[in-house]
Amino acid sequence: MKSNIKKIIFLFYLIALTSLYYCENLDKKEGKIDSNEDTFLPVSATNKEAIEFYRNAMDNLFKEEYIEARTNFNSALKLDPNFILANLFINESDLELKEKYKKRAFQNMSKANPYEVFELKSDSLINTKGWRQSFDERNELMNDLEKIYSNIAEFHNLKANVIGNKYWAPSATKSVEFFKKAIKINPSYYEPYNNLMEFKYIRQNEILKLKTDENFYSSFDKELNLIVKKFPNNTEILSTAAKLYSNSYNSSDNKRLEKAIELIEKAIEVSNRDTRSNLNLHYRTLSGIYSNGGKIKESTEVIKFALDSAEDDQQLIDTYFDLFSIHIYNGNFLDAVKSIDEFESVIGGFGFSREKILKCKVGLNFYKSVIYAHANQSMRTKESINNYLAASRDLMAFFELDEKDPDLNRKINSLPGNNEWKGNMWRTMSPGWSEDNVIWLNTIIGDHSYATKIHTRRQERTGNRTKWIDGISEVLKGNVQNGYDIFKDNRFLAYHQYFMAQAALNLGKKDEAISILEKIMVMPPLENFYNDFVIVRSRKLLETL
Repeated sequence: MKSNIKKIIFLFYLIALTSLYYCENLDKKEGKIDSNEDTFLPVSATNKEAIEFYRNAMDNLFKEEYIEARTNFNSALKLDPNFILANLFINESDLELKEKYKKRAFQNMSKANPYEVFELKSDSLINTKGWRQSFDERNELMNDLEKIYSNIAEFHNLKANVIGNKYWAPSATKSVEFFKKAIKINPSYYEPYNNLMEFKYIRQNEILKLKTDENFYSSFDKELNLIVKKFPNNTEILSTAAKLYSNSYNSSDNKRLEKAIELIEKAIEVSNRDTRSNLNLHYRTLSGIYSNGGKIKESTEVIKFALDSAEDDQQLIDTYFDLFSIHIYNGNFLDAVKSIDEFESVIGGFGFSREKILKCKVGLNFYKSVIYAHANQSMRTKESINNYLAASRDLMAFFELDEKDPDLNRKINSLPGNNEWKGNMWRTMSPGWSEDNVIWLNTIIGDHSYATKIHTRRQERTGNRTKWIDGISEVLKGNVQNGYDIFKDNRFLAYHQYFMAQAALNLGKKDEAISILEKIMVMPPLENFYNDFVIVRSRKLLETL
């Protein structure tokens, strides 16, 4: 009898151990990580509950769950009002409140640890000098941190993002090595896996290889499948993988498109089930995937779901701007303008703040001016440009900004709204940016004398010229060799490269033109407003060559 009891106890013990092992490994697979010392960079806050809210908020930000992020940041600050990084990173849309939080973060700098000092100094550098201009100084600060935190996974993930640009091959390759270091330290930490995918495969040349090189695609497919298998319910992992599979799509292999749709639909399922605020984002991603696969009807239908799932004003605005971009990408310029006009006519009924409405008016009129220019409607282009400039002046006045202020660009760039991706067009309100746009759009519609007049006047005033506008101007005026030479030695957007391809064709460089167009047409839709105008055009032009 005793023997049987012992066997039963042993059996229960074995089952318990097995269950515990399974749960632990499931947690790892799902990306649930403990606050181990080897995972996260330390914070000076001591309230454990506040730290947990802060960690959750940062995770929310990474997954673009902005409502949850703000809630968790506020919970952290309620428990510890002086929590340095919670004050610094909180995604607060209210300008005055955001400034209050940031001021409090810097007031506590004397209590900050080396990592927190880095974040505070980095924020100051970016706001005073800009992202690119402060790169070397931030990198130097990062090197100092490495002496202290080289055994922490989050440090290597952070360093990879500081030193690298996922769209630029040399720096992206360096970043990949640091993401791998983070993964090696903690294999259950999902962020570096997600970043690794983007940095390895999102660049233009890599997208082209994914479409054409079966060996490269096979390696990509194997790597992404392993990552997705490890984090099967992580919406950010699923979304990133879906976008990359969409990038790899070519008309000869529908399985890639099907895989992309399958992954983003899983992300939608998880977000819907868990009532996450990034559901809207995933619907918009699905819409872009459908557009990339030439499924226009499905793309516009999904946008309706995205509109219905918008959790706040900014998501609603971004979704409408995605709708405009879908029309632009597919060359339906009249539908794009119609949608813009419809949105503008009802914008006052959404309950938006005056700030949001003014920002929208800048973006909407800018969009219309660009659309009309590329539809060769000169009068409407000029009318829309005037409306865009008037809206820009109104927004400048709202923020009490002086166009003669030598520190104007920094002040505009430091305004809250970095997560307003589509709405970032409101930043074109700056006199320098808007002047560039006036020159560019008048060039596109063929008013070269007026464009040249403004461009020359700006050069005399500032000593600067915008090379890519000169390149476009030369190509459109028929001076194709001059235009080709300008574009040849500079790295520009796919939009600019389209004009280089035209120049190459006119110079008899057919093979080079084809190569450029192939690189342009692989760019994904809805990620860059300018590129959306030329991606489909490149595909159609290629079909004639």
